[in-house]
Amino acid sequence: MNIRKPSTNRVFKIETKLSLERELNLLLNADRIKYSQPRKLNASKILDLFLLSGKYNSVLGYEGYQIFKNQIKELIKNINENNFKSNLINLTDLYEIILDSGIYYNYDFIPIDFKEMKNDERWLTAYRYIAYNFPKISYGDFRKIVIRFEETKGHSFYIEPNDSTFLKSTITKSKLFKEVFDTKAKLLKFSQKDLKNICSTYNIQSARSNSETIDRLLELIPEDEIHKLLPKDKSGDQNYKIIDLELASGDDIIKLDYYIRQITKAIRDDLFTFIEERRKSFLELNITAGQKQ
Repeated sequence: MNIRKPSTNRVFKIETKLSLERELNLLLNADRIKYSQPRKLNASKILDLFLLSGKYNSVLGYEGYQIFKNQIKELIKNINENNFKSNLINLTDLYEIILDSGIYYNYDFIPIDFKEMKNDERWLTAYRYIAYNFPKISYGDFRKIVIRFEETKGHSFYIEPNDSTFLKSTITKSKLFKEVFDTKAKLLKFSQKDLKNICSTYNIQSARSNSETIDRLLELIPEDEIHKLLPKDKSGDQNYKIIDLELASGDDIIKLDYYIRQITKAIRDDLFTFIEERRKSFLELNITAGQKQ
């Protein structure tokens, strides 16, 4: 190569040697470095793939997917960390998200441990009404409703003066519950032995179940006498709420709670497995692409 220096008009000859092989190796190594670097996963896209995998549905439709996606992103931190398991989600937090979003397993994907949910879909009606009418219901409030339903064998639940604002407002927030003075609910707090003693006092034959026995007592014992038998509430008169039996029952609420508590851990495990597999396959794809360059 000849180069002329303008000031002197002299010509200098420079020898240059280009190595095509060397230049190609430099480009190849640069591409390998670029493709083998673990790219960052997009949490929003990953959650879309997870929810639309075919395993899940929502009683709220697509809106439920969005609720789940928006809330779970707040709990999944540093999705691209090498130790992603350190992002382990608190089960109580996930329970609230699932209850709020209406997420559940599609029929063919229900974990084998609770296949019995296939045989009774009334809990889905209860789920739909809870999700629609009580957004962001807390774990503590919902569990309190469930426990009180359990106390009365699914008949009703009661409200106490020191309960949360949410529980006190359940009667006005939806048509699912109606307020009653529930004598039967109060009697359901008696043990089977206590009920048999009452039957003996009034010469009434007890039935097979506590509920049927109480129905007999209410039918055969005068109302003023029944009121004398009722347990005294420590915090004063309690307001009882009974669920609209045409829509669902207290037993359906109890089953709903059981179901969600069961699937919460399963869905959490599914989510972490899903993300870990995507991270692994994405990294392997990048490395393979680099090796082929």
